[in-house]
Amino acid sequence: MNDFNVKTINYKSDNAPYDFVESLKNTGFAILRNHGLDNDLINSVYSEWASFFNSNKKFDYLFDIEKQDGYFPIKSENAKGYSSKDLKEFYHIYLPWGRVPKEISDKTIQIRNDLINIGSILLGWVNDNTPEDIKTNFSMPLNQMIKGSQSNLLRVLHYPPVE
Repeated sequence: MNDFNVKTINYKSDNAPYDFVESLKNTGFAILRNHGLDNDLINSVYSEWASFFNSNKKFDYLFDIEKQDGYFPIKSENAKGYSSKDLKEFYHIYLPWGRVPKEISDKTIQIRNDLINIGSILLGWVNDNTPEDIKTNFSMPLNQMIKGSQSNLLRVLHYPPVE
């Protein structure tokens, strides 16, 4: 049996691009540390969304069936291949055109933009470490696909306690 060894990658390490891609290639996952995201910002965003999900205001933003943005109540979806509904609720934000609840501060937009910047760098690492025979099939470098895209999704998940 193969070991499932997800690497922890130091984002600031000289070997980070190679180690990141190797971990993805071998496990499909990687843990990223020293990424530069502000922990206070992360905690503040978590707190705001926890308050939002614990309020009835969430129902003012029910999802748009066409655009797939907004609030999705508990048991809105199920995992592929399963019939039982998931015990989670979530909110989809697409920018610049999607809805952001007025109860949520600009911190969510800030962290979303920070995540897109990091995501672009990570996609650049993947692009740079992709074999040429595969890379020739890309329509553009991977890191260019994320920036400016109107289909980037920020999915805020909430798993309520189960009694």
